[in-house]
Amino acid sequence: SFDQERGRLSHGKAFLLLNLLPPHCETLGLGPSVVGSSALPILVQYFQRLKDESGKKAEMDKNTKPFFRSLSFDETTLGEREAFTLFPVLPYSLRVLNLKGNRIAKGGFKALAEAG
Repeated sequence: SFDQERGRLSHGKAFLLLNLLPPHCETLGLGPSVVGSSALPILVQYFQRLKDESGKKAEMDKNTKPFFRSLSFDETTLGEREAFTLFPVLPYSLRVLNLKGNRIAKGGFKALAEAG
């Protein structure tokens, strides 16, 4: 489990930690320092890399990369723009997505439906 939701890490340090997560890490909590405007492209690249490396669902290797099953965002971290950018690159392994307190609006829900 890696919970950065209420942390005060710079986005550089947070991404360093994300890249060092062990393969058995199944729960991830993210806050504004990792999803904010300057950090958002880095988070998208991180998730895209995980998704690209995992390939199709049946080919996922749980022994080499983090296998996220649960992802939560600190309240008010995500807006429609962030949702539209992030949802298409969420990992295939994800089973729980906690959006409580976030205002992703209609466009964000549409992006989520299209990403599935």
